Amino acid sequence: MENNTTLNFCKTFCPPNITFNEIWVNHGMSKCFMDTVSTTILSMYIIIFGSFQLWMYRQYGTNINPNVLPKSKLYNLQKFCLYFVPILSVARIVLQATLLDDRTVYGYMLLTTILTMISYPYSVYVLRVERHRLLPSVPPRGHGLVLLGFWTQAFVFENLVFINIGRIEWWFHLNTLTDQIEMALFVLRYVSSLLIFALGLRAPGIAGSSFPDYQNLNDGQSQRYRYYQGRQDDNSSTWKNAWYKVKTLAPFLWPKTDFLLQVRVLFCFILLASGRVINLYVPIYNKKIVDSVSATPLQFRWDLVLIYVGFKFLQGGGTGGMGVLNNLRSFMWIRIQQYTTREVEIELFRHLHTLSLRWHLGRKTGEVLRVMDRGTDSINNLLNYILFSILPTIVDIIIAVIFFVSAFNKWFGLIVFSTMVLYIDRAIQKNFVDMENMFELLREEQEVIDAPGAGPLIVKRGQVEFSNITFSYTPERLVLKNVSFVAPAGKTIALVGPSGAGKSTIMRLLFRFYDVDQGSIVIDGQNLKTVKQDTLRSAIGVVPQDTVLFNNSIKYNIQYGKIDAPEADIVAAAKYADIHERILSFPEGYETQVGERGLRLSGGEKQRVAIARTILKAPKIVLLDEATSALDTETERNIQSALNRVCADRTTIIIAHRLSTIIHADEILVLKEGEIVERGKHEDLISFGGVYQKMWEAQLRNNVDIDDPIQREIVESDEK
Repeated sequence: MENNTTLNFCKTFCPPNITFNEIWVNHGMSKCFMDTVSTTILSMYIIIFGSFQLWMYRQYGTNINPNVLPKSKLYNLQKFCLYFVPILSVARIVLQATLLDDRTVYGYMLLTTILTMISYPYSVYVLRVERHRLLPSVPPRGHGLVLLGFWTQAFVFENLVFINIGRIEWWFHLNTLTDQIEMALFVLRYVSSLLIFALGLRAPGIAGSSFPDYQNLNDGQSQRYRYYQGRQDDNSSTWKNAWYKVKTLAPFLWPKTDFLLQVRVLFCFILLASGRVINLYVPIYNKKIVDSVSATPLQFRWDLVLIYVGFKFLQGGGTGGMGVLNNLRSFMWIRIQQYTTREVEIELFRHLHTLSLRWHLGRKTGEVLRVMDRGTDSINNLLNYILFSILPTIVDIIIAVIFFVSAFNKWFGLIVFSTMVLYIDRAIQKNFVDMENMFELLREEQEVIDAPGAGPLIVKRGQVEFSNITFSYTPERLVLKNVSFVAPAGKTIALVGPSGAGKSTIMRLLFRFYDVDQGSIVIDGQNLKTVKQDTLRSAIGVVPQDTVLFNNSIKYNIQYGKIDAPEADIVAAAKYADIHERILSFPEGYETQVGERGLRLSGGEKQRVAIARTILKAPKIVLLDEATSALDTETERNIQSALNRVCADRTTIIIAHRLSTIIHADEILVLKEGEIVERGKHEDLISFGGVYQKMWEAQLRNNVDIDDPIQREIVESDEK
């Protein structure tokens, strides 16, 4: 007996009455053929392509700093599953030799066990190399194609077993102890392959884009934004991140202030629940109709047919489309979608407006808008998917598992449950991709924040004081060095100097787009760091060099200075800006559309709209940022009177390129390399013979301006 067993063990590749050449017999495949082919393909794949990948890493890869590698329990689970599969293979051959069937180990069993013990540990080695080395390319966002292909093929081969569910040779019927043990081993192997495949998509051991070489530097300390609170680590499971995102979106879904919308939400869920109930009754009545055909005496059950047709009319499907319930629910949900989109966009805009100018200068506006559009669309799609697809599918899974367990056995229920959970997990991950960028915008940290207990800025006179201001955008280069000056209430201060001297930086600091490194900025005795930013910016009006207009009417663009201003105030502001008559000459008057960024208006008209906007705002402090430098001299001369009316009795700070526009200033500050090198009135600075006098002469030689006879007379007297 021992000799026969040894003979079978050594020379028989397949069991008796089965040959390797017989591929499809009796509606299925033999275990000998399936195990041999699938294991050989898997092993050859990982050995050939895995070896090539390892060669690539050895030739071109660099080691990754161990400190940046994620420490994840999922990665340990991934390795455990990869080692567990060959252990199951060894356990199967041991049981086969000692307990199962004829206790004979056939050649295909030895081959598959040996190949499995080689291929899976080899994939673990490739996995470790992927984790610890980096190729000279963009940072990875998951595993390479070699490992993903290996794990996908392994999972596919496990699922191919189900084509043999009707064959007696296989163990699905659980008639003997051997069948039960084989089924238990298959379930363990199937679940392991499922976990390996799912974890391969998640890639918990790959550091992703967290390498320092690919990170953007985040200068300065800032308060963590509230969208970080409660957020799981990036290495946490999909479901944890899914719960975080759903929890974040929940406030935008439920309309707290609109009772009618709340009723709509509840009604939509009632329709959803009704649809799931109908889904249960459709097959039941289908069965009743079929049973009635074979019943004796035979009679036409028109009542069952009418009920079935009514259920199908409500359910839909086939040529009936979505059905009445789903169509009605989709129609009712439109208003909820609009509410969600509006609330999300408003919250996102509110957050973006709180970010520092440093962040805005580093991002492309088109990119941000694209992220917003795609993000809001994906939120609606995701909410619809979760509420009207995922949740109903979970209900269907529970019903299906209960049915399979009761009709067949618990193993079938476990397989159905595992497969459907994987499907849902993948679907949720796919829908989260589009909205992740929007969440990143929401998680951007504020650099400039209001101090705890900050109060409103109270401006009585409008005096501005800079005291020993030192500031730098980057630590390597100071932009302002110990800058100090006072702009008395109602007076005009002009800032001049070459490009890069720090003129625009002073204006940005006054708006508190940045916080100063040293020193303080005070308005009427109140430090800007101790007041609310919105009240500070509402007290300052600015006329920039390049006026930004919305693609709307002239009236809308003027009213932007004060949103709740009545039409009479808008007209009065336009008159003060000397643009009222020009507006009336347009066919549509104040409703004339200005075009994208105001391209339908001339440069002078755009500046007058900006001046009217500032007049309507009625600020205590006015900033003119080279307001006329982009205009020709004649247009500049015509606008100058309007600017004078804006600045009358207001503290004014002017950044000027054409020196002829600031000769009337109460004090002129000359900046060079971040320091104030000269200060005084125009006449004093000319007589001083310093930097300002050289700039003045340079503009005269280049014939930059001074076309006005009165100003030319002043110049000539100065030259004498």
